[in-house]
Amino acid sequence: MLSSFAWFASGGDWSGMDYFTYRGTTDKAITASWDVVEGATYYEAKIYSVDHDYETNLGKTETNRIAIQIPRSGHYVFMVRACNDLMNPPCSEWTESTDPERASVDGKPRGWWVYGHVAPAGIPTITKEP
Repeated sequence: MLSSFAWFASGGDWSGMDYFTYRGTTDKAITASWDVVEGATYYEAKIYSVDHDYETNLGKTETNRIAIQIPRSGHYVFMVRACNDLMNPPCSEWTESTDPERASVDGKPRGWWVYGHVAPAGIPTITKEP
């Protein structure tokens, strides 16, 4: 019997990722928040679907948090930028939740993403036609 076992992978087209994964179902909301940026009058947010390679604009918010439901199953990266229309340029660069230098999990520096899977079917409702 082996006392320990380790896996190692190598390959030119493969890369390692060490992201904390928040996992849930597509019928539940998840809230992402970020530090308040001095001088920002609003924030723009979006999510990127890693598995389906598309972005969804979540719009503008004046608060430092946003709650959404994941639109499809798969892995998603949250992105946010601070904006002030009186500045030039009006918005900062996008910050991604997977950047361990800018993101945190439980107050510690670490990249994170979300994995949403389809919610199980509910109890069917049968109605009688009159």
